[in-house]
Amino acid sequence: MDDGLEALKIPYFGRVVTMRHTGIVRDKDEEFDLWDEVLLYNYIFFSGSKPLKEIWVGLESFPNSLPKRTALEEGCHRRINQVFAGAPRELKEACRKLGGIPVADGHSADLAYRFQPLPKMPLLLLFWDEDKEEGFDSQTKILFDESALEYLDLEGLTFLAEKLVEKLILIEKEELNV
Repeated sequence: MDDGLEALKIPYFGRVVTMRHTGIVRDKDEEFDLWDEVLLYNYIFFSGSKPLKEIWVGLESFPNSLPKRTALEEGCHRRINQVFAGAPRELKEACRKLGGIPVADGHSADLAYRFQPLPKMPLLLLFWDEDKEEGFDSQTKILFDESALEYLDLEGLTFLAEKLVEKLILIEKEELNV
């Protein structure tokens, strides 16, 4: 109960969002659009009950994901590469500010951060910085728990990853006072 009305409180990117039958209540200063609301309602609708598998997979591992792979590549991986190529310290700081937890084991990436944007919906960001001398561009990969489709559909997974990237880039822009 919240103010005498039934409510569900859900952590969403480090903030608590209150969901009621009448709508979603959030901080007035927070950027929040219709797509955030759709994502949260879908998350409640799916309300997965299986435990996390703790096995990280790319979007391509999920059935029928081909149409969403391009969106993930363009809207997430490429955007991180454009903003943070040659700037791994800045990405590391943005990840820290967004609540990312460094992951050291089992990944060859220059940076690996685990995020928990929603309960039981972890994301893993892997980043390999560019090496101009060797002729390698930066590479980014966002991974999902193998059980992710229990909690969101492919559209929701893609949107959640895009929201993560948007927030990291916003942190960087604020640091640069852009």
